[in-house]
Formats: sequence, C-alpha cells, structure tokens
Amino acid sequence: MKTLSSNAANGSFVVQTLLWLAAGSAIFAAAYRSTQNIASSWKDDDDNPTGDQDEVTCDPYDARNCCRPDTDQQDIPSHVQRELYKEERRKASVRFLAMKKPMYDNIEMYGPDDVMLCTIGKKKAHWYVHKKGLAEWRTPLVDEGDDRITKISAPPSIRLLFPPKSKKSKLQQVEELECESENGTSNRNITANPNLYNISHKKNICVACGASTGLMRHYVVPYAYRRLLPTKFKSHLSHDVVLLCLECHICADQAAVEHRDNVYEPMFRTDPTTARAMIPDHQLRHVKSCAQALLKHREKMPAERVIEYETTVKAYLNDKSGSGNETLTTSTLQELAQNLETDLPNPNHVPITELVIRSLLSDQDVGEFVRSWRKLFLETLQPRYLPVGWSVESAFENDSL
Repeated sequence: MKTLSSNAANGSFVVQTLLWLAAGSAIFAAAYRSTQNIASSWKDDDDNPTGDQDEVTCDPYDARNCCRPDTDQQDIPSHVQRELYKEERRKASVRFLAMKKPMYDNIEMYGPDDVMLCTIGKKKAHWYVHKKGLAEWRTPLVDEGDDRITKISAPPSIRLLFPPKSKKSKLQQVEELECESENGTSNRNITANPNLYNISHKKNICVACGASTGLMRHYVVPYAYRRLLPTKFKSHLSHDVVLLCLECHICADQAAVEHRDNVYEPMFRTDPTTARAMIPDHQLRHVKSCAQALLKHREKMPAERVIEYETTVKAYLNDKSGSGNETLTTSTLQELAQNLETDLPNPNHVPITELVIRSLLSDQDVGEFVRSWRKLFLETLQPRYLPVGWSVESAFENDSL
C-alpha cells in the first residue's frame, strides 16, 4: 500500500501530528474547566447543602474512568465530558513530547586569556576536553572514576587551549558597545548584541509563561523553513531555539500555520495545482467503496450489483498483481476496505516552504525573513522570560562560516 511519502520529508512529522491532536483540546481547556466548576457548584447547592463533596473513585487501569465523572455527576453536559476526556489525553501526551533532560547546562567556556566567550552544554564540553583535547577544565575538575562532571559551588567551566577565531573577545565587544551607547555614538541597542545572549546563563523554563515542567524545544523560525536555509544562517546560532511548555508551543504553532496560510500562500503560490501534497484517485475510491459494500451489504444487494462490484474489485486486483486470481476472500475485501489508500502523491506539489525560501535572494532578505518570525513570536506569546540579550535585531548569520 502506498504511504504518505511526502510527510516523511519533515523530520518532525510525528511531533507535529501529536501536537495537532492536542491542539483541539487545548482550545477548550479553560471552557470546560469553568463549566465543570459551575456544574459542581449546582450539585453542592442542590444535593449536598452541608458543603461536603462526595469522593470520586477511578479505576487506575481504565484511563477513561479518570477522565469522566461517575454516575452521580451525570448532570455535567455530555459535550463537557468529552472535552474533559480530551484534556486528560492531552496531558498524557506531554510525556511523549517533553524533553527528558534540561536543554541548558550553562557550562562557561573561556578563552586562553580567561575571558568568557559563551555557555555550552555538557556534551560539547566533553567534546572539547576529552575527545579533541582542545580545552581543559577550569572549574570543576573531572572525576576520573566515572568521567563525569562533578557538582561544586562554582559554575562549571572550561578553558580553550587555542585562541578563538574572533580577533576581539566577546566581553571586549560588549564593553565597546556599552561605551558607544554611553557616548551617544551608536544607534544600536545593547540588548540586540548577540554576545550578551551567548554569555548569559539560560533558565530551563518556558520563555513565555515560566513553566518548569513539560518543556519542549521550539524553533522561532519554524523548522520547515529553517532547515532549508544555508548553513551560515543556522549553524552555531541557538538564538531562535527556545523552550516552551506544551500549551505555549501549541499557541505558537497555530500562529505559524495561520501566517503560512494567510500570508505566504497568497503571496507565493501562483499555481494552485501545486498546493496539495496528496490528490484523490477516484478509481481507487470506487474500488474501496465496492469492497466495503460487499463486506457489509452483500445480502441486501441485487445479484447484478454484487457481480458489478466484484468485477470492479477483481479488475483492480488483477491490474495490481497480474495473477488473474478470480476469487475474492473475506480477508482480501477487509484489506481493501480498511487499508487501501485512495489519495496519491501529487507530482506537481511544491511545499510553500520551498517557495518562500526561493524568494530570499540575498542575505538581507534572509534577515528580514528571520526578523519577521521573531516579531510574530513576540506578538503571539508576549514572552516574559526570554534570556538576557534576546532581541528581534540579534544576529541572524554566523560570520565565521
């Protein structure tokens, strides 16, 4: 059977699928919680004037029982019960989407002159010190017994054994920028300086709401676009990769989809036949419909209609296998009725992401493109916990590449 091969191009297809399953319930979360509270207050007033609430017990092996009220709470509308069930399923999906380890280890990296350059993760520090021998531990020392970084009071840090490519240290560049700002000789905003972002310690919390659990890696410039950009616009540039909780991630993802459909599609899609990744095959749909009818309604159908449908299904099987098998078993009909894919890949399909990236003819165009996504991110979530130095005007290109 044919599969949705076009979806395989997106490395985050599974995650996006789970997100969209969760998105519907997130929209109604506040509504059904408030409705549940109202219904509970009615029950307290009418059936339990003392204010004592009945205990609700759940079978731990039946997830539905923990998502739906018992028989004493059937006064809650059925549509609210359904949304409550969806909300519990949404919460259960968090464990599949959330990061298992902290994103930021905040290990400080210093140059040979003991000037701080940036913060890195444990894996990168291990690569510098143990795998390549390009750095040494400044603090803390490495426990030779298990080759792991030990916890001490001072922030963990490494010192490079070679001078970095940049002629000026990052701290020197920050100091120069501060002097320019004080003297009024620069129009640049010091918070837009990427070096402040690089040397700052990042917190493992949602940058929008401050949540510390159920965190996910989020691309400010959606990954579908980012992966198509040249290497110099994404290598060693973590500025546009932030932490969000599931609810904030869904909100940002919905805004990105709306931006794609309402802005990019009308602007860049000139040929409507290239829009759909999959197109329906009406012949396959007819074959599947015939197989379903033969399975469910053969006894009620006229004999000539049964012969017609069997002929259609046999012709499809003969064209597919070339065996000329004239027998139709129940298992064959079930396979066709349940698993026959009736939509085929559109050979003319061009993803909107490719059309958008093709339109970026210069580095300046890429910069405007990146900044537009940063602005949309700020407008959508109004984040309150962005790392120090994060700015719409921060660098979007790695000059060292």
